[in-house]
Amino acid sequence: MVAVSSFRFLVSMYTVNPKVKYFFLTALFLLGILTYDGFEDIFITVAMLLSTFASFHINEKILRQYMMVATVLVITHNVIIFTPAGIFIETIFLSSNLVSYWRFYFRKND
Repeated sequence: MVAVSSFRFLVSMYTVNPKVKYFFLTALFLLGILTYDGFEDIFITVAMLLSTFASFHINEKILRQYMMVATVLVITHNVIIFTPAGIFIETIFLSSNLVSYWRFYFRKND
């Protein structure tokens, strides 16, 4: 799933074609089913699907919103399986996203 997601990010830099988006959504969904090992895998699969949807969205504000939700799901997954490094990295990523969201959409121009 990580390899497909990495390739998805690369592809989404060049296209927002819905056919490509649905290809990646289908691939990740099927991989999620094939690699299912417990309820915690639901969190990571849904997170990957949301981040895929976000990656192909043309509206940058909506992209950030979906990525924040996806990151919370990844953090939840990492807490359940207890991976401190994963929790830390994803928390930093979420914090960065929140700060940039605040900067672009809430901060008053001085």
